[in-house]
Amino acid sequence: MVKLHFQSNPISVNALYRSGKNNRRYLTQEGMFFKTQMAAEILMQPKSSLTNITYVHIMLSKKIKGDIDNYAKAILDVLTSCGIIEDDRFISRLFIEKTELPEDIRFQLALGNDHEPVTEYKDY
Repeated sequence: MVKLHFQSNPISVNALYRSGKNNRRYLTQEGMFFKTQMAAEILMQPKSSLTNITYVHIMLSKKIKGDIDNYAKAILDVLTSCGIIEDDRFISRLFIEKTELPEDIRFQLALGNDHEPVTEYKDY
């Protein structure tokens, strides 16, 4: 299992994309900034093997407002675009919650595959 911590605020999928002409979906400026920020934070963290990711546990700070399901899609899309997961269609288990996190952490991810035992992910 790999754990990643983020100090940037997550955005909802509603803020990540907008519809334009002909209902074509495009990435917003806020979405571009979020993807860049999240990618930079991923690069700064030590990671063990990140192959065959099939489950994702998203822990949002209780200070984050909004519907938690809207954050999941945005985070999964960025993980896919950064190459952390091959494609979010291969995710077989997704758990998302709002919880107490350290003051400087806005959200945390635990990533793994079906060959690893499912354990308690919190370690803060």
